[in-house]
Amino acid sequence: MLSQQSGALAIDGLINLRDLGGLSTASGATTRAGRLLRSESPHTLSESGLRAALDLGIGTVVDLRTASEREQRPSPLVEAGVHTSHAPIFTDDEDYPDHLSTAAEVYCWWLRERRTGVAAAMSAVADAPAAPVLVHCHAGKDRTGVVVGLVLRLAGVSIGAIADDYAVSGVQLADMLARDRVTALERGMDQMRAERLFTVRRETMVQTMACVDSEHGGVASLLRGIGLDDNRLERLTNLLLAPDWP
Repeated sequence: MLSQQSGALAIDGLINLRDLGGLSTASGATTRAGRLLRSESPHTLSESGLRAALDLGIGTVVDLRTASEREQRPSPLVEAGVHTSHAPIFTDDEDYPDHLSTAAEVYCWWLRERRTGVAAAMSAVADAPAAPVLVHCHAGKDRTGVVVGLVLRLAGVSIGAIADDYAVSGVQLADMLARDRVTALERGMDQMRAERLFTVRRETMVQTMACVDSEHGGVASLLRGIGLDDNRLERLTNLLLAPDWP
């Protein structure tokens, strides 16, 4: 099982893995370690890294990647038998909004226009049969950042703390993002899209959470509006705060 120390976890093959325990909430409680993890795609796990990941006792994986991403980069956690829910926020067949200039605009667009996918992702976390619950996409910053941010906000974690955690991905992924940015620009990607895809800015999550409040009336109202019932909201809250879960 996981130790009760929150923060970054060192596993060979994962550079953006961390535990969302140890964060203060508005009620004065602290989010519990060993309940919610976030990372990039685990397809890069080495053999020793896979053993270490299994030793964490991960009970559920919520994979936010599209079908083509999963086919191209299979997860060894699935092959090892870890319970996995596939819950893409968007699919391979859906058009992507190239006119959106910032990551925050994209995230807020997801909350408006990809409600079915967001609902599926949040329901997958709520319905997880066992914790720790690992949420991941490809790099572990965008789709994962939004889903994890909503769970943290529902638990009462401050927007500032959520943004601080989001910004950690920029540090953890710095070398990878820099390499990918250079490659993308060399292949003809425009500067605006490269900035959006390969930069992690703390204010992006501040703006996204502000959108949750201003456009949707808060996170609980947003989640109810996309179809989650009170039982799922309670499970999401309890995931990080209750002495026992589920």
